[in-house]
Parts: sequence; C-alpha cells; structure tokens
Amino acid sequence: MSGIKWSIQETEIIQNNYSCLEKDKLRDLLSNRTWTAIKLKAKELGIKRRINEIPKCSNLNLLLENTPETYYWIGFLLADGTFSTNRIKIGLAKKDSNHVMKLRNYLSYEGDLQNHYFGCMDNNLVPLIMKKFDINQNKTYHPPRIEIMDEIKNDDLFTSLVIGLIDGDGCIIHQYKRKDSRITIKLHKSWELFLQYVANRIYKILQRDDTIKTRTVQKKYVQICFSNSQVVKFLKQKSLLLNLPYLERKWSRIDADYVSKIEIAEKRKKQIQKMLDGDYANSQICAKLNISASSLCNTIKRNRMRRYNDRNKK
Repeated sequence: MSGIKWSIQETEIIQNNYSCLEKDKLRDLLSNRTWTAIKLKAKELGIKRRINEIPKCSNLNLLLENTPETYYWIGFLLADGTFSTNRIKIGLAKKDSNHVMKLRNYLSYEGDLQNHYFGCMDNNLVPLIMKKFDINQNKTYHPPRIEIMDEIKNDDLFTSLVIGLIDGDGCIIHQYKRKDSRITIKLHKSWELFLQYVANRIYKILQRDDTIKTRTVQKKYVQICFSNSQVVKFLKQKSLLLNLPYLERKWSRIDADYVSKIEIAEKRKKQIQKMLDGDYANSQICAKLNISASSLCNTIKRNRMRRYNDRNKK
C-alpha cells in the first residue's frame, strides 16, 4: 500500500496503540501496512515507541477485589499512580524501588522494571477500576466523590485505603521532643472535602466524639494531621493486623506500644467519669486511681465533669 493515503481509522490505531502495543498485535491491526510504513507514519505523528512500557501485567482483576490489600494499593495509586483511559502507571524514587516491586509482584507483572517504573494496560479492566473508585485521569484536581467513599461500608477496607494513601502522599514523623508520632497527608486544595471525610470517618471508626480539621497551607494545598497517639497507633496496628504491604521506612517511626501522657490522661478522665457516675466518693476515687485530691479536683474542674445524678436533675 505504498503511496496510498492513510485512512482516519488507521491513523487512530497508530495514535492509540503505537507507543505501547506489542509489535505483532499492532501489525495485525494494520495488516495492509508494512512495519516500515507504520514506523514512518508514527514518526510523522510525533509518536515514539516506548517498548519498555508495553504492558505485560496479567492480573489487574485483583484491583477490583474487596480485600484489604487491594484497597491499600488503590489508596497508594490514588496518591502516586497515573491513570489514563486504559492504563495505570507507577514510578517511585530509587529508595522505594522495593515497594514498586511489591505492587509488581501483587499484580503478577511479567515485564522488566525500568527506573523503578512500570505500567499496565487493559482496555476493559482499567475503566472498571476507575469507575469503581471514581478515579479521574486528572486526579490532582478531581478527587473521588464522597458518595463513592461512603459506599465502602467495610471499615477495614476503608482504613486500608487510607493507609495506602498515607504511604503515597503522607508523612510520618516524631512529635517535637516527644516519643510519639504524627501522620500528615498533604494534597491539592481540591481534596479538602475528601481529606475531611477521611478524618471524620477514621475518628468515627474509633468511636470518638471529636475529630480534626483540614488546614490550608501554601494557598493551594490542604493537609490533615493525625497527632492523637491513639489514632496514629490504631492505623499502625491495622496495617499489621490486616497484613498490608505498608512502607516500612515510614511506619517504623511509630511505636505501637508507647503510651503517651495524653493517652494516660484521657484514660484516667474516662475512669473518673465512670466512677462519678457510680456515685463513688472523691476519697474512694483517689484511693483506687492512686491520685491526690487536688489532682482529682483539677481534672473534674478542667473537664467540667459531673456526677450522673447531678447531670440529670431537673
């Protein structure tokens, strides 16, 4: 077909497939064209052959399963992955190359790893994955809708997704001059409602009455900071209990056995309130908890605590 004009359909095949489709499959799609002609047309269109990115991932179906590990990787890909209409790509710095290998092994990827990067393509499965989790190609400015997150009824699955998001876009460091740690997630400001939902949902899972608020930083970014040691340790413990492939260099900064002064104070406050409701005398409370009368009075006053009968008087 030398000298014969390329049809619109043929041109679209080149545009959509030349960079990534295997040579034999591409030649099958353009059976009337020689390989030399195909390469010349691609050069004319400014499309380069990216042979090392040809997808050889054999099990993208796993990303549609309802398991903690799947939801972990979805959270991680929400942070660090790249999505197009038919392809998922991931690439990290050299220090995290082992983590890329974990995902590669999980998906049974058969190709070579180039510069801590690999990509998987599937015309059917990738759109289904993006639809299920409401993942936009331009996810930096278009986070998943809250309604989609609400459909994740299983708390372990949702928590796994959050842990994956933390491994991708989160930071875990020790509190200033303290042994306990804090977790911060920083994203584009368009993710503000999403991050607030994450905070509210995690606190709800822990059956806490309080929550934390997002904070705008550098005008175009928003962050959420989990500094409560109970929340931080809960996320670390879940990553262990659910056997998630978490990023060791981050989570090793959290000592799940460390009990902070704040935790001790919160626990004592609950004990005092329970004993007040049980109509224990102040002297009995002090004796049982091994605290002074002044410490008890200060705790009661500071937290505006009252006995059950006093709270229910008309």
